Amino acid sequence: MALRLFLAATKGEFRAAITEKYRPVARAATAAMHEAAVRLKSGARAEIAKAGFSQRWQNTLRVEVYPKGRPSINAAAFLWHKIGYAGIFETGGTIIGKPYLWLPTPAAPKGYRTPAVFQQKVAPLVFTRSRAGRPMLVAKARSDKAASTSLGAFRRGTTAGRGTVRSVVVFVGHKKVDIPKKFNVAGVAERVTALLSLLYFKNFRDD
Repeated sequence: MALRLFLAATKGEFRAAITEKYRPVARAATAAMHEAAVRLKSGARAEIAKAGFSQRWQNTLRVEVYPKGRPSINAAAFLWHKIGYAGIFETGGTIIGKPYLWLPTPAAPKGYRTPAVFQQKVAPLVFTRSRAGRPMLVAKARSDKAASTSLGAFRRGTTAGRGTVRSVVVFVGHKKVDIPKKFNVAGVAERVTALLSLLYFKNFRDD
């Protein structure tokens, strides 16, 4: 005798049952990831601050949890830095110029510390070389202080203001620059990752 069994289910019944079963898991996983993201952001920003970087550098490190707006078993946190070259201070390394890397001198006004920004918003730059052959970018301005030149003096150039017309070295060119490792955001991420299971059980509620 052959025994045949047929199992029928209402359309979507299994999906609904599985969804209901895993809903507490998804909620716990997502809550744990949000808590981990808070720890990761604060810890990473503290690491950057400890290395001596500004508040702007700290604040431009971001952490987001995905997917947004709904719980998911596969919740994940994504960390990135809005300053594109920040990663070199995480790993250290050598940056090669094309042909030069232009590093600002103390004369470069705060907020205008790249040649492109300086020329666009402050004053023209002229290429020259030091007596030793070092490439430099200089700006001309009238100033009565040999040690410093104000942003306003750079913008006025040589046609207005008081003092002597000076060629001020604003940027110095380098063929390459060796950057040491400054901070360890990856270490913060590893420590937070080790806490995920505890955060999950802390947030689990079987409703």
